[in-house]
Amino acid sequence: QNSYSLNFDGESDYVEIIGGSAMIANANQMTLSGWIYPRGPNADSWTQFDGFFGFRNESDADFYLLQLGNYKVEGRLRSGDGIFTIVTVENSIISETWHHLALTYDGSNMILYIDGIEAGSTEAYGQITNGSVPLTIGRLVFENTNFDLDGQVDEVGLWNHALTPQEIQDHMYADLTGEEGLVGYWNFNEGSGDTANDWSGNDNDGSINGATWSTNVPFSGDVQCDSSEVELWDECYSIENTTVLDLNDSGLTGPIPPEIGDLENLTFLDLTSNDLTGSIPPEIGDLTDLTHFHLDNNQLTGPIPPEIGSLTSLNGLWLNDNGLTGSIPLEIGGLGGLTALGLGGNNLTGPILSDIGNLTNLTVLYLNNNQLAGEIPESICDLPEDCIIYLSNNQLCPPYPSCVEDHVGEQDTDNCEQVSILDGALPIAHKLYNAFPNPFNPVTTLHYGLPENELVNITIYDMMGRIIKTLMNGEQTAGYKSVQWNSTNNAGQLVGAGLYLYTIQAGGFRQTKKIVLLR
Repeated sequence: QNSYSLNFDGESDYVEIIGGSAMIANANQMTLSGWIYPRGPNADSWTQFDGFFGFRNESDADFYLLQLGNYKVEGRLRSGDGIFTIVTVENSIISETWHHLALTYDGSNMILYIDGIEAGSTEAYGQITNGSVPLTIGRLVFENTNFDLDGQVDEVGLWNHALTPQEIQDHMYADLTGEEGLVGYWNFNEGSGDTANDWSGNDNDGSINGATWSTNVPFSGDVQCDSSEVELWDECYSIENTTVLDLNDSGLTGPIPPEIGDLENLTFLDLTSNDLTGSIPPEIGDLTDLTHFHLDNNQLTGPIPPEIGSLTSLNGLWLNDNGLTGSIPLEIGGLGGLTALGLGGNNLTGPILSDIGNLTNLTVLYLNNNQLAGEIPESICDLPEDCIIYLSNNQLCPPYPSCVEDHVGEQDTDNCEQVSILDGALPIAHKLYNAFPNPFNPVTTLHYGLPENELVNITIYDMMGRIIKTLMNGEQTAGYKSVQWNSTNNAGQLVGAGLYLYTIQAGGFRQTKKIVLLR
């Protein structure tokens, strides 16, 4: 049972395991993992960085996890062969919230996981051969500066092999008991004294300097589910018989456990109005019988996983009022059974899906209060006439489709000047405008002006000059036009990230511009 964690006040509190690097010296693989509860200031100054745990001697034995400014996390491996570093995006972790971190190295790649989800990776190689560097928890040292943690730590583990994503998720909420490759394990369940015992059985005990005991822990570990059940938030649920999971306003915290995807017969899932954090796990896509999915009013971040496109039985998808980022996944356009789609109150970017009109059963659509940009696709008018559509407080550009122009609400159009045509006049010359958004993922809109009726060809090329996608090849009337590219080739396959060219040929006019596709 997980009863205690260690509390560090940011002023010289730390745990030290003397000669800890000997546990992984000369190993071709290793993993460092544990739970952290940061409280430090969100200042982007290196003097304010907070050390979580690991080894650091700044020469030949670095393997650690560190909090940078703006709640970014740094993972680093330094051996005699080089320095390899991962830095996550801003706000990867949240103050006063438990997060699980894991840094894995398999001899050729290093991966950093937050709450069981990959948050960054890099190529890496080499071994740590120095066996005399201490493992410290709550402190890392840079030159003469101590990066002392203001926060809490629990369940620190050190392994001499690279854990797989599944192993990380399996171990996150478990009391470890001699798992293969575990060379050090400090669960801080002593509750008193100044020694942190190593429960791996290898007797690498640590000395506690100043840190105090706390009963605030990331999980209790006292629930024992059998093989036919899944443990979620300290409760056991039958894999076969659980069809409804209604935990609305239940005080849930932390990330959504990926094991939720094991509830293969679930049809109704409501986690509204909790304090859930982290990303929506892609395992949600395994709940193929789900008809109602509610995650409104939490603190979820990261992109909407494309695996949601597997939920073809969905009637209602409610993700309002979180902190979700990225573009609306193309896969949502394939959920033709949806009657309600709630994506409002997030930080979604990019254009509205051109396939939005495929959702012909929608009765309500929330896209308001995001950062959606570009033109509203005409296909939105293919939605049922009685569908209630909320679009306000985005960055959507006029002219607006006639079916929504009376209720688009407030829009930030500062970036729309290059494509806004408000007076209805025809172009006086050919013009190819900058794509918007650019860079993009996965959809961008190309705008152009034709002063007369003529044959138009618009083609995407790669940097080798090879044709990737023909977007337009036919006669068009004069006027201001637009066409979308959804980052697929002529075979309908998604293309890789990189720099591409788009070219318009209209009569004797030809112009080329660049666009950048992100993944």
